[in-house]
Amino acid sequence: MTHETFGERLRKLRKSKKLNQEQLAEKIGVDQSTISNYERDIKSPDIETYKKLADFFEVPLDFLTARIVTIMSGSGKTSNFTQAQSRFMRTAADTTITADDLKNNFNLVVDGRPATNEEIDEAIRYILVQRMMKDKDR
Repeated sequence: MTHETFGERLRKLRKSKKLNQEQLAEKIGVDQSTISNYERDIKSPDIETYKKLADFFEVPLDFLTARIVTIMSGSGKTSNFTQAQSRFMRTAADTTITADDLKNNFNLVVDGRPATNEEIDEAIRYILVQRMMKDKDR
């Protein structure tokens, strides 16, 4: 899990667009020294400048403000989560969630759409059938 500062994220975004500090400053209407101060975490932008940066880089404000935590999986894929989601994932790692908990207390999202209770029930039935088939083979 990486916890980058705003300045580190801004520098990476700027470099990904192959811009120097002066070019970025011009694009969002600030001085080059301001971008330098942001990247060194000496100064933080006001909300309007955060919005300009988010729009320019096409990223959510939460990503810029480092409220999104980047987690790298063992396969090298990265995923972004809010700090609250990240805390939940750390504390929930040892938590057991029953089918009823899943249906009543959580929102399972698949392909960007929330799963219905019927879909969750069907998935659970699928798991049970798979387990029965494996038990038969033993």
